[in-house]
Amino acid sequence: MWVLYILQRIAMCRGGSFGGLSPAPYFNEWSTWMSFRSFVSFSCLLLAAFLIIPSLSWAGSRGITRDFNLTYETRNTDTADIDRMMFSTQWSWELTRRSRLKVEVPFGTSSVKDKGTGASSNISGLKDIMLDYRLDTRKPEGDRPGLFYRAKMNLPTGQATLNAEEQNVINAINDTSEGFYNPEYGRGLALSLGAGLSMKQGGNGTLEISAGFNFRGEFDPSDGISRDDADTFYLGIKSLRQVNPRKRVSWGFNALVFGNGEVTDKATGISASVNREPDFILSYAMYQEVNPGLKRDIVFVYTLRGEQDFVDAGGANVTPNTDLGDRMNLEFRLHKKLTPVSWLDYGISYMKTFDSSVAGGPDLDTDRDDARLVVGTTRDMNSGFKLNGNLQFGLTDEARDLVTTVGGKWDF
Repeated sequence: MWVLYILQRIAMCRGGSFGGLSPAPYFNEWSTWMSFRSFVSFSCLLLAAFLIIPSLSWAGSRGITRDFNLTYETRNTDTADIDRMMFSTQWSWELTRRSRLKVEVPFGTSSVKDKGTGASSNISGLKDIMLDYRLDTRKPEGDRPGLFYRAKMNLPTGQATLNAEEQNVINAINDTSEGFYNPEYGRGLALSLGAGLSMKQGGNGTLEISAGFNFRGEFDPSDGISRDDADTFYLGIKSLRQVNPRKRVSWGFNALVFGNGEVTDKATGISASVNREPDFILSYAMYQEVNPGLKRDIVFVYTLRGEQDFVDAGGANVTPNTDLGDRMNLEFRLHKKLTPVSWLDYGISYMKTFDSSVAGGPDLDTDRDDARLVVGTTRDMNSGFKLNGNLQFGLTDEARDLVTTVGGKWDF
């Protein structure tokens, strides 16, 4: 953990700042430092579980995979310093030749320091645990498609109800201009059930078509508000093709159709229905071995987002229709072989958020460009363990100033 702090101090070697980076509030406030200590303690417990539990469970399983990921990211805006640490660990068990179970346990701590008042707000704790089970009842053979079922569950282990200080942190991180992902700590119980077909494409490709429903439970984001997120229907198409021994490409299409959500004021009992148009997600990826010492990856995702509005019981609009604005992500990586067991990774990470707008009103000025330079390394260790880490430096004004990531994967 201290490595992350040291790296930040190194980046600040000129005049106490670099690229607008300011000291993390974790080390400025005693209360936040205590939150950081809690984060360290809990992360150590999760890491111990990551190393021990799979060795004791499902001894008859055919394969077990363990992953962990630790990320620290910070951004210095005109009004606030925003810092966040995330630790997650994932276990994956191949229960039978046709079934696999994944369990992900995330933990995080986030802090926002207002530059005007000097006040700091923070939130720390365990987030919702996620379960993912897949059963392939029939594998694709020749012209006969395969059949699979999938079930996912979001367990409400995280903190869904927030006080004003904690909500301030989430609002700051959830701002599309910040480029932070998955800021929430808890969203209540949720269940996803789906099924799909898998088909062979020639002798070197597969095509999957899946559909299902996401069912969301009710939770209280604050003491005075009850929220019931919309259930959704999803449809997905994914193609993976090995073009030649050194190149494979994939593309995908996903559609999310939203039902009606609801937000209720507990004090007055007044409810507003949340109506949202469908989202459509297009993706493309290419993985290529240029030569034995160089690999290249390109990943592109574009999300088309429609309008959203709030309607009261009488059908009248509580708020004007809001165009949520599209989003685009582009990742470009080169991997250069340094030794037989290690690689140098470098490239660009880019996220674009387009302007949101209100019907009959102005744009909401959410157009942002988050571009970062990525430099890291991957190393194959003993016993099937792979370790990776990288540093990301913001290249644009709206980008995160610094992102550091350390992760590992162990197959046995």
